[in-house]
Amino acid sequence: MLHTWLYDKYGTARAPHRCYWQSLLPTERVVDWFEWQAGYASGALLMPESFARRTVEAYFQHRFERPPAAKGSPEASALCHRISLAFDVSVEAATVRLSQLGYLTE
Repeated sequence: MLHTWLYDKYGTARAPHRCYWQSLLPTERVVDWFEWQAGYASGALLMPESFARRTVEAYFQHRFERPPAAKGSPEASALCHRISLAFDVSVEAATVRLSQLGYLTE
C-alpha cells in the first residue's frame, strides 16, 4: 500500500494509481495481502537480488545440478539453508526469495 500512496503523492499520472494485486504472485495462497507485501519487501531489502544471485551462483559453481531446484528436494533445502545463513534470515524467508528469483520450482 505504501507504493500506492507514494505514487499518488509524487507520480505524474492524472488518474489515481490502483494496485492490481490480483495479478501478482502468489495470490492463490495469500491470506493477508498486507502481510504478503511486507514479507516481499522485507525479503527484497534483506536479500538484494544481485547479492542473492552471486550467492546462488557460488553455491552451484562446483555442483553437477543447475538451477532451478525443485522445492522440497535435498538440493533446494541445502540452497535455502545456505541463503539463510548468508543473509541471516529464516529458511522460510530464503525459500520465498529464491522462489521469487526463479531458483526454486514447484
